[in-house]
Amino acid sequence: MDKKVNINLLLRLLILVSVIAIVFALYFGFKLKNETNIHSENIEKEIQKIASLSTAKFNYVNVAEFSDVMKIKELKLPFTTKRFIVKYKGEILAGLDASKITVDNLDEKTVKISLPRVSIIQNNILEEEVYFFDERDTVFNPLKYDDLYSLLIGEKKKMEDEAIKSGLLVEAETNLKDLLTTFLKALGYEEIKIVFE
Repeated sequence: MDKKVNINLLLRLLILVSVIAIVFALYFGFKLKNETNIHSENIEKEIQKIASLSTAKFNYVNVAEFSDVMKIKELKLPFTTKRFIVKYKGEILAGLDASKITVDNLDEKTVKISLPRVSIIQNNILEEEVYFFDERDTVFNPLKYDDLYSLLIGEKKKMEDEAIKSGLLVEAETNLKDLLTTFLKALGYEEIKIVFE
């Protein structure tokens, strides 16, 4: 019986010392630290000549929700729901490829400018302006990078469609005409014909 009491006393004493050691270590600055290593290598690089002319910009801020649950037929399986909410900012630039502009001097005071139709030339989601909320996943259905990329690619396309419906391309053409007219009048042209082909 004395051995049992001694073992219980020894076990209690060991637990007490362990708890005191843990509290002491946490109180006096013993903290766990993560060590993150990032290795990056350039695979390919190239500088290219471009002649893009942007004449209108569409800024956007959106919130999108992703949710996925595993199912058997129409029965949702419990503990398989993954989801997240993301807030992001982006910008869409509309304009044209300036290398395709042709200029015809009809006479000293008349010029004809032939331009390609304006289009969306860039759509960027600003990585530093992406914020996640309410991230949830399960062992059976974990979140993957593809979930985010698929969502953002779909959102970019949706925002391009919305920008076009909002009149971005019309605004880009109007801005381009105004810009060229002002510039060419400053050069002395009186009659300016601008044609979109």
